[in-house]
Amino acid sequence: MAHIAVLGDVSGPPGKNGENGLSAFQAAQQAGYTGTEDQFNKLMASYGDSYLGHYADQGALIERYPVGVPGNWATAGATMMIWDEENQEWAQVQGGGSLVVAGSNPNLLDNWYFPDPINQKEQTEYGVNLPANSITIDRWHKRAAQEIVRIQDGYIEFEGTGNYQADIHQLLENPKRLVGKTLTFSVIAKGDGTNAPKIAVSTGAEDVVYVPGTSSTDWQLLSGTFTANESTIMLLRCYASINTNVHPVIGVLAAKLELGDRQTLAHQDESGNWVLNDPPPNKQQELAKCQRYFVRVKSHSLDSNEYLNASLFLGSSFPYLANRTSLGFWLPQPMRIKPAIKVENGSYGTGLMGYNYSKNIEYKNVVPIVNLMSNNYLEFVFTSATQQFVVGESVNYELSIGASIDFDANL
Repeated sequence: MAHIAVLGDVSGPPGKNGENGLSAFQAAQQAGYTGTEDQFNKLMASYGDSYLGHYADQGALIERYPVGVPGNWATAGATMMIWDEENQEWAQVQGGGSLVVAGSNPNLLDNWYFPDPINQKEQTEYGVNLPANSITIDRWHKRAAQEIVRIQDGYIEFEGTGNYQADIHQLLENPKRLVGKTLTFSVIAKGDGTNAPKIAVSTGAEDVVYVPGTSSTDWQLLSGTFTANESTIMLLRCYASINTNVHPVIGVLAAKLELGDRQTLAHQDESGNWVLNDPPPNKQQELAKCQRYFVRVKSHSLDSNEYLNASLFLGSSFPYLANRTSLGFWLPQPMRIKPAIKVENGSYGTGLMGYNYSKNIEYKNVVPIVNLMSNNYLEFVFTSATQQFVVGESVNYELSIGASIDFDANL
């Protein structure tokens, strides 16, 4: 395939064995260009000023630069040069095709890629047992307690039950930094044949963006542009109201919030299918961003491999009071605020445990309190739910098999 020349780089193809390569003009002459060097340079410069320096026939442009608004890049019959890597030579291309502007803006959302989302809680379904506005997959809330959010093969879906509309949404931490800026919010979603997906950007009191889709079960792009103002709290929603007695089941593939007045989330291929412009995000980096808001520390669960059935050692401390001791703990990332702590019991019905091995004392269901936090270091203060500590004697702290500690600093 021909590689498109970027104008302003006027060097030709590389020479062999340390020899100097040809200039762009010399290489163009070898390819059959008949104009003068001055004409060639003016031609290249004018294309670069007007069209970002990316040229080829229409098919190559669409394949290589699928994002943007089409438009004529030259009059029919005009000539331009591209470097043909396969044949290692400059080639002339006739104009009259389409220009498609290159580029994709950074995504201001966290955990936007739903074929493989960050899901620290490791549930495949977040159901009606969770209260309204609960976090499901990392950074995404569900609206109503009666709503169900599921992780499907290659996307997520949400379902409304009862008389409640289904909704997943993300809150931005500091939306005021975007005041006065033009933004575009886009989602790829699909309906259920009866109910349609919709997107909205809300201030909490009103929608500044509202874009309805169709009930089609095909993937569709919903996109809206707005200017952030002082009252915008950036509640970014993908939802479906209940249009009939059929509860909505809406699929969502990806979402994007970006600076600018056009969407760069996806483009349509020759068959009309929506294709994401960007590759999947680096999952390690995406996890780190999500851990600013939520971290789960978990021990291994019971399974068929007995070697994984073990508690998780957290550290040791020396109690300074009979009902109180402390332990330093490092989190993987600095969190947004001092987190709330929740201990989930494990396979043995116990959660956080302490052991005084010198006295053979087991402290079950130890209660942790976050005393202070600096960067990604925090101090636990422990009280025992079962009996008093022995002052000055070491206590080891462990999470029992299958137990977990949730550090929650979500918005």
